[in-house]
This record gives sequence, C-alpha cells and structure tokens, in this order.
Amino acid sequence: MRTLCFRIRSALMPPLAICAAWGCSGDRMTTSQFPVAGEQAARPLGKLASGGDQALAVVVARVTQSQAPVSGVTVELGRSVSGRAAEYEWSGTTNARGQARIGIEDDRATGYCRARAIRGGSVAGSWSSIPVNGGYETTVELPIGEKARVAGSIRLSPGGLPAEIAIGVVLPLTGPQTRYGFPARDGFALAQNEINGSSKLGGARISFIVEDSRGAADGAVEAFNRLIDRERVSVILGPVISTAAREAFPIAQRNEVIAFSSTSTAAGLSAIGDYIFRAGLNVNALVPGPVRETQEKLRYRRVAMIVDETDVFSSSSDEAIRNTLAEIDVEILARETISTGDTTFTEQLTRIKALNPHVVRMRGFDVGGSHKSQQTGYESFGVRRQNRILADGVDTTQGTGGTGFYFDYYSIEEFTTTAAGADVEMTAPGSLVMMTMKSGGSDFSGMVHADYEHESFVGENTDADLEARGYTGNPNLLFFET
Repeated sequence: MRTLCFRIRSALMPPLAICAAWGCSGDRMTTSQFPVAGEQAARPLGKLASGGDQALAVVVARVTQSQAPVSGVTVELGRSVSGRAAEYEWSGTTNARGQARIGIEDDRATGYCRARAIRGGSVAGSWSSIPVNGGYETTVELPIGEKARVAGSIRLSPGGLPAEIAIGVVLPLTGPQTRYGFPARDGFALAQNEINGSSKLGGARISFIVEDSRGAADGAVEAFNRLIDRERVSVILGPVISTAAREAFPIAQRNEVIAFSSTSTAAGLSAIGDYIFRAGLNVNALVPGPVRETQEKLRYRRVAMIVDETDVFSSSSDEAIRNTLAEIDVEILARETISTGDTTFTEQLTRIKALNPHVVRMRGFDVGGSHKSQQTGYESFGVRRQNRILADGVDTTQGTGGTGFYFDYYSIEEFTTTAAGADVEMTAPGSLVMMTMKSGGSDFSGMVHADYEHESFVGENTDADLEARGYTGNPNLLFFET
C-alpha cells in the first residue's frame, strides 16, 4: 500500500495544483470495464476474473455491517487456491467510509482472492471469490455476514493510475466571493488541458467535478459532503477562503480524502490533518513584513484594532498583527470586535476615538465597489456574469463578465450594445459589447481631453449628528490594504 501511495504521489508532483490529487487513493466508481465480453458489475463474482497483461491490480474493499460503514478494521487479501488455505499477503485499513484500498504489485495480479476483516484481533467477516484483474481497479462490497459483491471497476493507466482521475473542485461561483471563484475555475481548466495533453501522468487523464460553495462555509461543507459521499472522489481542490476551509477540511480529513487549497491563508489550517494541503503562505509569513514597513514609514506608536471574530482569516491575521506590533513596541490601545454582516460600528468607533490612536487597523469593507480593481458588472434580463466584450473582433472579456481593461473612449470609432437576441458571434446569453477602433493615418494628430466636476454635483449624507461626533466628510488621508 505504501509503495502504491508513493507511486501515485510521485506521478502527480509535477503539476503543483494537482500534487495532492489522488494522493493515496482513487475510488471514483464508474461502469464496469472488465475485458470479458458482456460482463458488468453485479454479475456473479466467479465470472469476473480474467487474464490481464499488467502486473498492478487494485482492490477497493468497502466493509459494512447492517448497511453502515465499518471503520478501523484491517482487510486482508490472499490468493485463493483450491485445496489450500489462503495466505493473506496484502492488507489495508478501512477509513471513515469503511473503505480500504489495497494494491497488488507482483506477477499474481490476476486471479481470485479470499478476503477477511480483522477487528480487535478477531475475524469479523470473511469472503471468497474476490476477482482481481491486472490493469484494473475493482471495487468490492464486503458486508459482514453476507456475500461479497462487485460494485464496479476502472481501467488503470500504464503508469498504474486509473485511466481517468476524478477530482472534486469547490469554488464560490455564486454569492459574495465570485471574484475568486471564476479565475480559479479558468485556471483549473488551463491546468487540465495542459496535463491531459502531456505524459505527466503516464497515460492517465484528469477530470473535474465542480461544486459551488456559494462563498459560504455551510456551502463548502455541503459541497465536500456531496463530492465525498455521492461522487466518491479522493481529492478535493478548494475552498478558496479560510472560513470555509476551517469548516470543510475536517470532513476531508475524517474521510481520508485529500483537500488542497491554493489560496486559504489563515494559520493552522494545514495542521488539521495529514490529508490537508495548501500552496499559499499563511498569515504568519504574510503579515509581519507589511506591518513593519507601514510603521517605519508612518512612525505610529498607538494603534486601535477592529476585528471580525466570525471570519477565520480576519481573526488569524489579527493575531499575527498583534504579535508583530508587540515586537516593534507599538501600543495597542483597544481591540474592538464585530461580526460578518454588521452594518454599523458606531459604538466601537466612539470608544476608539476617545483613546486618540495614531492608526485604526480594521478589515477593508467594500462599499459599492470602493476597493481597488473593482469592475461594474453587466446584467441583462436577469442574466449576469455571462457577457462578452469584443474590440475589433478580439474577445477581451475578463473571466466571464469583466471588461478586461480600461478603454480610451476617444479611440473608439463606434460601438454596439446588445442585451438579447445577439447573432452567432455571441457565445453567451448575457450582454454583448462590440467596438470598432479608430484607424490611424500618415498625418500626426492628437486630442486633448479634460474633465471637471464642480463640487455642487457631489452629494453627501453628512448630518448634524455625524458632525457633532467630529466627522468632517473628508476622505481618509492614508489607506493601506494588505
């Protein structure tokens, strides 16, 4: 088993995003593909072992009792020879799903085996006529007290991996975090095309089963459960945010399914268990540098902090910031707390104002797209994030709906905007913007453009109550976003 795990991990190390994929199991079930004409899953066991030409075979054994999975039992396999007692040579321990994956790597990879389940030093169940086929992974149900049943099989690649490796992906494709979800989805698609078009996996191919986390922790938990229980994947890529990862990762660990996040940065996530991985640096590596740099430039000595205690990243980065401030002898005057979804911070800010801090440290709140690099979205007849922006026939759409870059509007000769009923050039059901750019010539020419907006055109909602508290309506003089 350890040798098989090492082979699979080594094969997948080159593509980093998939380095944890298929780490030490791979039990997605498909329709039986035995090389016996007409044989499918659920046929009599004795007819399913056929001559194979590969020395590697895999048996995925699922032990149940009264239809419930049995974890922590040792499943042993031994070659079944008529008139002789079985010698149990291969074994594996069932996980939380009652499942053990056992690799057979010698010239006896095809034939019949006996199986037994050992619990507490005693035999809890035994079964005969377990088919083993060289070059195939066979999934066998082993209900204690009942007969064994073949549930399915998949062909292994020449490198010993399943011909198709199904990988779960959990991304926020709806809700408040879609700005992370869609670029990640596009990146996975690029990686999939590159890996499947190469020989990195020894002839195996990867496929993604994508689930929407809705940008929420409970959505990520539901997605993990679906991928593990229904799709039976052995590796999940995601989630992308730390709050969701903190809730979903234990599910993967409990079921011995590898979870790999490329973006979650809260401290301690990868310590949840041996099946949890991530590529990004955590806050203990990311936070100290910016904190020290801003203090050196601004020379502040007194800080007040507002922390979202319900957000895992916010709480984790808060601890890293406080530790760094203590190291550089900056005084923390107050630490106020809020919760995700709060819309008023009057009490916290009033208490902080009385302390007269040099700096207020808090998470950035996106009010109407006020953060940098935000784009205005398009919506037509209820369809969102499925738009196309074409400049001289070139698709410049960013992701699934962004403009892609800022245009010099005076360089546009003409444009059309279509909300519905577009022609065949439109490959999505949303809005279509088509632009024709101006052509140049031999004569040098130019244009000067200036904008002016009188203050009478700018409204504000500052009232007497806010002014009495000292608010002037002026913007922050310095704003740092890390």
